[in-house]
Amino acid sequence: MKGGDSTTYKRQDIPTTGYEKITLDERDDRHKAIHPTDTNTPKENMGVTWNAQSKHCKLNEFYTSHIYTFVDEADLSKKRWVRISGNKEAEE
Repeated sequence: MKGGDSTTYKRQDIPTTGYEKITLDERDDRHKAIHPTDTNTPKENMGVTWNAQSKHCKLNEFYTSHIYTFVDEADLSKKRWVRISGNKEAEE
């Protein structure tokens, strides 16, 4: 979450100290009162849809054409994915 004055201003209604101590059962009861139809089951249709074969092919293509290596001789902590071969048009 972002920090700083802008975030503090937007969250004035949420207390930062003096929380009410409640048990997990009480917390669960409050949640059920607010969300009565919540079944706590993950949804299958959420997130990015990937065709398993296309994902595998794209990753294999990326790994065969790139290498993870150092990009700065002076600073060995700088590593990046670098394309091994030249332009695709030049290869064909």
